[in-house]
Amino acid sequence: MSSCRVNPFLLLISLFLQTVSGCLVVREKDPNPNIQNCNCNVKLFNQEDIRNNEGGRYLGDLQVWDPIVESKQDCWLAITCKPVPGVSSFFTVMFRSNGPPIYINRVVSNQSTFVEQPRSIGNLKCNEHNGEHQWFFHDALIQDFSLACVADSYSCDCPRILSDGRTGFESRNPSVTNQCDFFKGTCMQNTEIPFLHTTNTNPVNSGAGAGALGSEFDDLRCVKTGDEFSWYFANLKLQDVSMHCGTNTAVFGEETYLTCGVFQVINKLEDLKWYHQVGAYSTAQVGISSWTPAFEFEITCEDGFKPVVFSENNPPIEIPDSVPTIKCTYNPMANYLMVWIANGIRLITPAGACMKL
Repeated sequence: MSSCRVNPFLLLISLFLQTVSGCLVVREKDPNPNIQNCNCNVKLFNQEDIRNNEGGRYLGDLQVWDPIVESKQDCWLAITCKPVPGVSSFFTVMFRSNGPPIYINRVVSNQSTFVEQPRSIGNLKCNEHNGEHQWFFHDALIQDFSLACVADSYSCDCPRILSDGRTGFESRNPSVTNQCDFFKGTCMQNTEIPFLHTTNTNPVNSGAGAGALGSEFDDLRCVKTGDEFSWYFANLKLQDVSMHCGTNTAVFGEETYLTCGVFQVINKLEDLKWYHQVGAYSTAQVGISSWTPAFEFEITCEDGFKPVVFSENNPPIEIPDSVPTIKCTYNPMANYLMVWIANGIRLITPAGACMKL
């Protein structure tokens, strides 16, 4: 009786190869991102990419890994960040080369804080631009669109946030003891708002409303940079943080019905505040403007002047004619939070003017 010996090497090869009409075909795993017929590109950022990104490098010392990205139809992205060993709290983040990051989803202790993943980005579209397809966010061009999962592992390493005694702190998940930034602030008076007070910024409004129902601070996180731990609200660095209840009138000298908060009008250079990033406009000429803050509005200027938006967290933004509308709209992370957006960029404590350099 004869015996047949099987070469182990050939047996291993046979697991990966399949014969089709006499040809050997290697089976490759599905690509990521798997965006099928979408003509816009999606890049997945690693830690070095983030460190080299102008708007997002403050996240460069945090653990980073790839999300799963798919597109079923019309470039509508479905994005999922899965936990990695040792990390149960993290963010899904969109990066670009022409602005700060946009936070898309937050997970605390393996649970999404708003809706379950996969998440999509509202008001994100793939359009043709200058002969090629590009991503647009709120109709503004996004250059070098990229995605990453970013760990949220240091929330209890930042200095404790103190209260003025009238502001309540309430954990949004008391069973999670290793997340010191996952809370909401409450005020006894329904007309008051919990503001984050710092020594280097103006009081910050979460965009979630007022009163005893509380304001969620989903955009607040503790970021490790080298050996330093600092509080950030979106891309705004905060120092010596405390929480105080107050009103827009007390903080800004005016009231607003908009949950996003006050959008101030600049009629003269002296109206610009110490906390606004002014850049080259510190000696500019201020023109007559015509506009009223609303959920959507445009700043109209006289000939020779351009609409410019100032904020705490970004250099001045000259509003292009192609994207003239400023919006008080949903925060991409959760629609119970509202944010100011101009030219596709999130604004904190904004003000607008007609300027001429």
